[in-house]
Amino acid sequence: MKNDFPSPYRTPVLTALSFLLLAAAILPMSSCATAKLPSDVSATITRLGNDLPRLMGQATSAWSPQYSEQAQALLRDINTAAGTASGTKKFKKVGDMLKDLGSKQVQPYLDNWKTKGKLDPNAVTSGIKGVNDALAAIRKQAKM
Repeated sequence: MKNDFPSPYRTPVLTALSFLLLAAAILPMSSCATAKLPSDVSATITRLGNDLPRLMGQATSAWSPQYSEQAQALLRDINTAAGTASGTKKFKKVGDMLKDLGSKQVQPYLDNWKTKGKLDPNAVTSGIKGVNDALAAIRKQAKM
């Protein structure tokens, strides 16, 4: 039996078919790739996991300007990370969660500490647990 294609057309047709098959295989794989959380946001979340509980644990001591500076730096980091994460469609929820962490948990805790001068150990333990739980939920949402 003879080939259907004359010999001068066989190579270009096979080449075109090869490219089509390759494109059909690559396109679905690239669309399934997961987006990665921006590295500065990821680093901030990791750092907050250490720095926030450490600062909050100091609340059994009297509020001082040193604690105020540390707190403001951490809140700036939270807000920066929230803004960066919210700027990406995939991680908007992570950004919202970070905003809530800063405004609904960390800031009220710090305000309470500042107002009272120092906090009792139960309030400190409860505050740290709340922040750790929130950070765990953020890490889970960010798939870290």
